[in-house]
Amino acid sequence: MTDTAPDPPTDVKRIPSGIPGFDSLIQGGLPSGASVVVQGPAGVEKDAFLVQFLAESLRGGGAALVVLTSLPRLRFQETLRIAGVDVNRAIEDGRLRFVEWLARSDSAGPQVEVDGTTFRTSGGLPNAAVAISRAIDALPLDGDRRAAFDILSPALLVADPTVVVGFARAMRTTLERFGFTSLFALEKTHDASTLSSLQGALDGVVDIVRTREGSKLVRKVTVLSLRGTTIDSGSVHLTIRPDGLIGSMSKNVKTPPAPRPSDRPKGENAIARRLLIANERLAIDPEDTDALFVKAASFARTGRRQDLLAAIATLEAIAKIDERYPGLWRLKAKIHGGLGEREKAEECQSRAVEADNFRELSTKPSAQPAVSKDALHEELSGEQETGRPVERKPVDRVVEPNVAASTDPSRHRGMKNGLAGHSLRGGMGRTTGLTNGIGQTNGLGGRTNGLTNGLATVRRGMTNGLTNGNGFTNGLGAGRFRREAAVTKWKLYVIPLLSVVLLMLPLLGPSGTLTGRYPIRIDGDPADWNPAAIAAEVRSVGPNPDVDIVRFGIADNVDYLAFFLEVNGAALRGGDLPPTVDVFRVFLDTDRDAATGYRVDGLGADRMLQVSGWHGAVNTSTLFEWDTNRDAFDWRGWTKGTPAQAAVSGSRVEAQVDWLAILPSKQPVYATAHARSHDGTDDTADYVLSSDGAS
Repeated sequence: MTDTAPDPPTDVKRIPSGIPGFDSLIQGGLPSGASVVVQGPAGVEKDAFLVQFLAESLRGGGAALVVLTSLPRLRFQETLRIAGVDVNRAIEDGRLRFVEWLARSDSAGPQVEVDGTTFRTSGGLPNAAVAISRAIDALPLDGDRRAAFDILSPALLVADPTVVVGFARAMRTTLERFGFTSLFALEKTHDASTLSSLQGALDGVVDIVRTREGSKLVRKVTVLSLRGTTIDSGSVHLTIRPDGLIGSMSKNVKTPPAPRPSDRPKGENAIARRLLIANERLAIDPEDTDALFVKAASFARTGRRQDLLAAIATLEAIAKIDERYPGLWRLKAKIHGGLGEREKAEECQSRAVEADNFRELSTKPSAQPAVSKDALHEELSGEQETGRPVERKPVDRVVEPNVAASTDPSRHRGMKNGLAGHSLRGGMGRTTGLTNGIGQTNGLGGRTNGLTNGLATVRRGMTNGLTNGNGFTNGLGAGRFRREAAVTKWKLYVIPLLSVVLLMLPLLGPSGTLTGRYPIRIDGDPADWNPAAIAAEVRSVGPNPDVDIVRFGIADNVDYLAFFLEVNGAALRGGDLPPTVDVFRVFLDTDRDAATGYRVDGLGADRMLQVSGWHGAVNTSTLFEWDTNRDAFDWRGWTKGTPAQAAVSGSRVEAQVDWLAILPSKQPVYATAHARSHDGTDDTADYVLSSDGAS
């Protein structure tokens, strides 16, 4: 006798989900009273599920409970309006209630604060459970009752997974007893065992996957399990409307096929392969500077005139996006040189030097290595997921492609190892050019080691010149030795004396020249700060004083914007087994617009300074930029890391970032600070500060 799985009960009461095309996958609707996990990547898909699920009930006169942690309540209300809900009417009728929970690992503070239709709480999950119970009591007892929870993933950041699983089980029981059908949003960034435990604690799992097929972004939905429901195996395609809501679900959606291996050029045609990859990336993001540079370099390697012109046009497109992109001007100078455009080549070479000097000045205050785009993901994932100190990596170097050389001698002027012809500087190259040629180094007119093995006039070399050339020693200038020696004899005494005086000036003059230019020194000591620029924070009784922020400050430091943090314990202590880091973050709202950037503490952060450390020493100090194409709550939107200066001393941390890395010109910015320990303990500054305060 063969055992067969029993058919699901046919008397299960089902309610429409409100998701177009979803009910056909689950036998007409969700089981009444079920609590279902909607898991997927960070983005709008899960939020749309929650909104449209609740909107279906509210439009028909039902009641809804919304539990929020990372999603702003006003934004959620606006999305409900887009879904056709009269939010004001639902609130007036008492059919819509919100719970806002500030995720913290401790249970201190008031359990519940009531603000109209919103029940606010902070601390541990028990406080959240109390607020949810009070919100349930405030809703009507009859009719369709639904709930949406955005609490599981934030709770996993501050609480033990077993505690979160227990909370989910308790909520499932409570909600079912009071007649609620519920959806729980969950991000799939947690480990497999935690996801499995949470899935088992509830009644079903809906899985959302977001992939890229060709140049199209494809979303798929799969129902992994659902109480009392026969599941149709397989996934369906999900479409998102421009307003962020779900448009439809269908199995018969035509998507462009993924490129087959045979579609790509073979290995011997590396240039064509790179161009294909670059074009694929540019189809997704036309302003992808990395892809544009690869495209320009690939064109340049062919050496054909039309391709060189195309490379120049591509590099000019990069300059409009980021004129200091590494290698941009040097490659452009080489291409112009190959085309015989000497003046343009010299101009680009000068721009390259300016860009190099800017990078040197901006990175000089910091001992940290530059952070590449790939290193950013390593730092974010390494510190925030594993908490281990990031291994320092060498500064990235841009490998510039070779450009076919021209046989025209005039095209070599102004370049390395070339001949400096008629240029803006009278026959001399601008930077490091003219090596072993007729120029500043080992050539005509050299100042140092200038006339060695070269041809020159008498007075152009100053030091170690005129050897084996038309000079005084073993050369053709011996007849003029005495006359020239008499003319320049005084230099033998004056130059050394002048050199000694110049060397002693820093010792004889007043000390602290840099200190005079920059009032604040980044050394972990706040003695050089104006006390008015530092705000005292509320001391909390928590499990880890090393991240309990007690003072936070921000001040203008001439060319830099400086920050100060002090904790109740030891700053950047970290953990030992295994070695893990503590992290301090300062979020900056440069345009002072909460509607743009990463949403945190009521700000729309456009920049983030992250300082991590271990054993009381700075491990990394990096300024990140926000990707405006990302969702406002997607942590992975922090990109383009650049080094910043930071120092730690005992319980205090100082850091500063270049104003030019934040804004083209100085203007007030808002800032808030977060601290996170290796053990998961965290703290947030009590106040948002402005840089236009006293400094």
